[in-house]
Amino acid sequence: MLFGRSAYLKQHENKEVYLAVAAEGMDLIRYREEIARSLGYSDLIVSVDPLENPKMIKLITKHEYEAISEPYIKTAFFYNDDETTYEKTYSRIDLMRSLS
Repeated sequence: MLFGRSAYLKQHENKEVYLAVAAEGMDLIRYREEIARSLGYSDLIVSVDPLENPKMIKLITKHEYEAISEPYIKTAFFYNDDETTYEKTYSRIDLMRSLS
């Protein structure tokens, strides 16, 4: 059984990973940027829900992330702490930053 933050991280059959990000969002993104650079990547793409997380959109656009998609709708299954699942439809927008 998964607890706490681990409960938010699950790999889905379409091989996408969803991670709920709260206040430490920019620290997590900077960490991912460092990993991407160390692996030789020149760009990093993040996907954010513009309706539920407008503060993150504002924050990452201040850090040179630019929209590379229009907002779109996505449906996924999420997991509760008791391992039950629920389906949720939400919006996303993809933003990219050059790491060079």
